[in-house]
Order: sequence, then structure tokens, then C-alpha cells
Amino acid sequence: MLKYSPDGIHIIDSEGNLAFYSETFMTNLGYENHDELLNFNVRDWDPFAASAQLTSMIKSLINTPDTFITKHKKKDNSTIDVEISAKGILINGEKYLYASQRIVDTGNTNQVDLVTNFLASEETKYKTILELASDGVFIMDYNGKLVEYSEKAKQMLGYSTDEMQNLSVYDWDKNIDKTEYSQIIEALKQGPIEVERTHTRKNNTKYIAYITANLINIDNQNLLYASARDITEQKENERTILEQNEQLEAIFQTALGGISLLSLDGVYDFVNNKYCDFLEYSDKELLGKSTFSFTDEKFIAEYQSALKKAVIESVYENFEHTCLTKSGKTKRLMSSIALMPNNKQLLMTTIDNTDLFEAMTTIKKQAFIDDLTKLNNKRSYNNQINKNLEVFEKTQEPFSMIIFDIDFFKRVNDNYGHLIGDRVLEEFSKLITSNIRNIDSAFRIGGEEFALILKNTSLKNADIVAEKLRALVEQELKVIKNETITISAGVTEVKSGDTADKIYKRADDCLYKAKNRGRNCVVSI
Repeated sequence: MLKYSPDGIHIIDSEGNLAFYSETFMTNLGYENHDELLNFNVRDWDPFAASAQLTSMIKSLINTPDTFITKHKKKDNSTIDVEISAKGILINGEKYLYASQRIVDTGNTNQVDLVTNFLASEETKYKTILELASDGVFIMDYNGKLVEYSEKAKQMLGYSTDEMQNLSVYDWDKNIDKTEYSQIIEALKQGPIEVERTHTRKNNTKYIAYITANLINIDNQNLLYASARDITEQKENERTILEQNEQLEAIFQTALGGISLLSLDGVYDFVNNKYCDFLEYSDKELLGKSTFSFTDEKFIAEYQSALKKAVIESVYENFEHTCLTKSGKTKRLMSSIALMPNNKQLLMTTIDNTDLFEAMTTIKKQAFIDDLTKLNNKRSYNNQINKNLEVFEKTQEPFSMIIFDIDFFKRVNDNYGHLIGDRVLEEFSKLITSNIRNIDSAFRIGGEEFALILKNTSLKNADIVAEKLRALVEQELKVIKNETITISAGVTEVKSGDTADKIYKRADDCLYKAKNRGRNCVVSI
């Protein structure tokens, strides 16, 4: 029902993300299909949404319903004057802002945008927002006289409260005159602007301010709203980077690791020689291209997440990713990424971890392989039997297990020595693995004891396999001249309710019975 309401119904979360909207809301903003509103945020239709106070205002509106006049931006960038009735609602336990939008005919009345109306709605709220604002907020009349200001603005200029009452924009912006101020007001009639200005403090020291400005109306008075942020340190950092550009270029190009500068959406702006060596491309082949184009698709999501977090939270992010070189090789890279002081680029340092990764992979693999026989070891058996039991529990797909023991193996070691004993184990392992399916797994449990896990195999068929292998060993395992080597085997099939211990004990009991029957035989249960 809300979807087809005559009002422009829209519901947003506390971060301003659009969660629901009516057909009227879409039409009022000049959009024709729903795909255009995917991933929409209040910043997409509210011209003042860049304000640092927006999030706190949305959250406050959720807790305190209000009705106000503001402007909404349409698809074609024109604006419409609307009346908004907003209140908080709960959806699945989460707080959202429900807003009803109605287009109003304002005539010649100068309407107030979202932020200003909220500030002006109640004087207490208005004062609180100004006091808590993280940026310096300056509100001036059309002559440049300071009408209101935030606590941060006072701190930035270094004046007392009494002194602030008598200031105008010309006192802290020495480079502006009345003509330019009037031109700024005319420009603001077309919409908000962002600009950098030099401000002078009471003590005549200066700082560079990043200004977000808009025209507002409070109590029928036309005013200029300016939010200022001190970016002096940031600009000095930029200047330092520019001044030391040649030196940095030399450092970058001789660094042992790869260094690259990325745009905020991941496009290469700079790559050093080492980074080019990693990927086997020239800098000309990389610059202007997306870093994700050279990344294994399995790692793109993690890479994008690290980049996004570095941009939003201004933190260093470490991550691993696999890239494809020009010759088709796979490189395992470890990178650290951070937002540059200019907030417009990301600095990424990279080392080639391919050799280390391959070595670690080998070490991990060796941890599950028996050194002598190259069969899976006891640790691998424990993992595999539990995985097979989980599959059986879900699908009832049968599997069987065989436990082998080389008969009188101690006698072999005692009579011929451990080197011959080791050869018997090695040749036995080769004989077994060459006579089972690829889907089956062979394990050395310890000493002369071995196990097989036969997937999708019944007890009857497992019994046949065990007997075949027993006969094969007796006939073909000829490590010692004039000596016949035999094996005994216990066979069992998985049952409902089995654990790793239960199935192993059944097979082991069968093996014990085979030995008691004189060895060189197979017993199953």
C-alpha cells in the first residue's frame, strides 16, 4: 500500500541509505525505473547531504519526529521544494527514518534545506548542533556580518565570545571584498559550493580552510551557511610531497618493494619499477588501468574491501592477493594500503610473497604426508575420516575402511635391518596406491600399520578389494630374496551413529581376528 501512496514515501537507515520508496517518490525525483535507485543514499537527492552533521541529524529525526521544508535534487540536477514529515520506525528491531515527501509551491519564498530547517526547528537543538559540530560553522547575513557560529569556529579564530559578536567575514578572510562576497552569494543561488580559503586568526596567524557553503533561511532571514575545516596540515603535506617529488621518485624507484599510487576507485596513478617487475608490465601498460584487472577474481572482493576501508576509515589495511603476470604466471602478493594526506589517493606498498607462500604450502602439505612412504599420515587420516563421517551423516553415502598390518614385520627388521624394513614399507605403499582408485585414500597409521578409506564402497566390495590387495602383496612384494611378505586385513563399513573411534575399533578388531587365524587373511564385519 505504501508503494503506491500519493505522497513520496521513503525510508532510510541511520546512515542515509534508501531502504524503501514509493512510486511517487521515484516520479517526483524524475526517475523512470527502479534500477536507477539501487544503492541510493540521501546524498543522491539532498543537495546539502555533504554536511558533516547529516548523520547526527538523521539519527535525531529518528528519535524526534519533525516536519520541515527542504529541497530535493532531481535526476536532471534541478531541485524541487518539498515538505517532509519524518519520524523514526522500527523494522525487524532496527531503527529507520520514515519520511513522507510532498511537493510544495514556494513562490518567491526562499526555502530552507534539510540541515538548516532541522537546526532552525528548535532553538535548543540549533544551539546544541552548533556546539557539537566538528567543523567550524559560520552563519552570516548577505552583508557578511557574523550572525551565528559554532564553538569550533570560535576556537579556530581565537576570539572571545564577546569579540565574535562584532565580526564579519572580512575580519578573518582578508582576501575577500564586498564584490567577491556578493558574487559568492549569487553562485550559491545555483546550489552549494566547496572552496578553499585562507583565514586569519586574531593573532594574525593563518590557516587554510576547506569551506562547504550554502544559502539558508532562518526566521525569514536569508543567510549564508559555511562549514569550515582547517586543512593547513594537509596542504602542507601536499606541498611537501610536491617539493620532494624528485627525491621521492628516486626513493620509490630504488625501493626493494613495489610501490604504487591508486585513485580512490583503484586506478593506477603511479607504479615504481619493482611493482612493474612483479607483474611483468611496463608503467605505461599499468597507468590508468584498474588494479582489479590484474587480480585473480577470487581475491577481488577482499581487495575491494581493504581499499574501501582504507578510504572510509583512513586506516592502514594489510591483505594478500593473487595477481596474474603478463606471461600468465601467478604471483602471491602481500600489500599494505593507506589513504594519502590529500585524501585523493591511496598509497600501496607490495612485496612478492610467492616463494614464501609456495614454501608454506609445501610445509603444510608435508605436515599431512608420511616422510618414508609418501602416503597420507595419521593426522591426515584423522581429518579424512571425520570428513567422510560428516558426508555420510548428511547424504548416507557409504564408505568402507580397511586396516592392513604387514605380518611379522619385526622379524624383517631384526633379521635384515631397518634399511630393508624401510624398503619393504616403501614398496608396499607403492603397490597399494597403484592398485586403488583415485577417489580412495591410503594412510600410514604408524609402524607397519596402514589404512584405506574407500569412498562409495559397500562392505562386500571392500572385502573384495582387501582380498585382491592381500594376494597382490603375497605374489609381487619381492624385496627380500626367498622371503614371502604377507599382510593381514580388517574390513568394515560405516554405520549410522559411527564415530571415528567406533569405525576404527571395528576394523582393528577384524585385523586382530585375522592375525589370530594365522595371518595372511582378511576378516570383515
